[in-house]
Amino acid sequence: MKNAIILVFLSFIISSCGKTYEREGNIEYWRGGEPCAERVKNHWLLDVEAANVSDSVYLNTNTMHRKLELHRLMLDSTTVFYKLLSQTCKGDSLELKLSANDFYTGLGGAVPENMGVNDVLNIKIWMRDMLDDLDHIAYKKLFESEIINRYMEQNKWNAIRDSNTLIYFERLKINEKPRGTSEKTEISFVIKSLNDYELAGTQEGKPYIYNPKDLNLLPGIHFLMANLAVGESARALLPSDQAFGSDGNTKIPGYTPILVEIEVLAILK
Repeated sequence: MKNAIILVFLSFIISSCGKTYEREGNIEYWRGGEPCAERVKNHWLLDVEAANVSDSVYLNTNTMHRKLELHRLMLDSTTVFYKLLSQTCKGDSLELKLSANDFYTGLGGAVPENMGVNDVLNIKIWMRDMLDDLDHIAYKKLFESEIINRYMEQNKWNAIRDSNTLIYFERLKINEKPRGTSEKTEISFVIKSLNDYELAGTQEGKPYIYNPKDLNLLPGIHFLMANLAVGESARALLPSDQAFGSDGNTKIPGYTPILVEIEVLAILK
């Protein structure tokens, strides 16, 4: 009798601790709170933990320095995945069992090559914030500032920071020649991401012809050229508004700072 009571008690504990998943379409889900009735904002900031079919976690943004960002208007609003996310309030969580295809296409992407489209994934999602457009811009600028500060603290440059452009730059080769030029100039340069991935640059023996009147150049390049003499070189960290701006390009997203290494070779006569 005593053993029976213990078994019933343990069974009650186990069942009360379990999660009852609901199902909609092809997706099984468990929601941490009630469906959200608030007005849905455009920008969603998520933390995601993703485990594959063998229950091995291969993605966990909780251990990274940034959130997964989704723009609501860029997602397919007809999917069950979208519906479940849009009903998740700020501060709430969602657990999903779904196919790799439903997960990645729901995010607006494609299934990785090393994964089958029908592989079952276990996904945990935390809705950290939902932002309007203006709030999202403020968030991106703050996040960029934190990235820049962290990079400079870790890399210990002997750099100065321009108070107007907020560019960090350090002269590497220095001479006494006049700085700045209104003439076309031969330069060599390389542009990199902060994780040292090369985005653009000149080749050995093939300098770039810098034109101070070229309005299509990055603003930060013009700043550096105004502060360097022929024969001098520098490295710099450019904030996004001195680089590729809020839109970015095909190689780098918006609101992303970049590194530039530049050398002034010769003034063209």
